[in-house]
Amino acid sequence: MNRITVFKTNDEADTFIGQYLESNTSTLIRVSESGSGEGLELICAVSLNEFDGRYGFEPTGSNFCTDGNEYASIKDLVEGVRRYLGEESTRSYGATVTPFIYTVAEKITLGDDEKEGLKESRMELERLDDDGCPAEMKAEFLDAMNLLLDYANVPIRGLNLKERKRFEELFYQE
Repeated sequence: MNRITVFKTNDEADTFIGQYLESNTSTLIRVSESGSGEGLELICAVSLNEFDGRYGFEPTGSNFCTDGNEYASIKDLVEGVRRYLGEESTRSYGATVTPFIYTVAEKITLGDDEKEGLKESRMELERLDDDGCPAEMKAEFLDAMNLLLDYANVPIRGLNLKERKRFEELFYQE
C-alpha cells in the first residue's frame, strides 16, 4: 500500500518536492516540443491539510486549485483529490500523472507581513484592467487571495495519523 509522506516542516517538503518540479519542467518542455506526453510521466505533488475543522489539499507546482477545496470529511477529501488528479491527467497531453501525496506536521499561520503583502497584491490585481490580466485568471487569483486572507489567522496543520490512515484506506483501495 502506498503511504502519505510526512514532512516535519514546509521547508523540508519544499526541498524534497523541488526535485519533482525540475523533472516536471523538463517533461513539459518535451511535451510542448512534441505535442504529446505519451510515454512520459509527471509527478503531481499534493499536500493534505486540516484547517478550522475542514480538510483541504494544495497541489504543488501545478494548477492552483481554488474551487470547492474545503471538505467536511476525509472521504470527501479523497474524492476531491481524485477529481483534481483526473483533471490534471486530461491537461497533460497523454503523460502519466503520478500522485505524490504528502502532509506537513508543522502548524502554520500567516505572519503580519505576509497578510499585508497579500492585501497589497490583491489591491494591485484589482486595479489591473483586462489587458493586464485576463478576467478569468484575475478572478481565480482574487478568489485564492481572498481565501488565504479569510483563513489568515486559522492554523493549518497536516493530517494526523488517524486521518492519514483513513485517507490511505480510501484513496489507495483497488
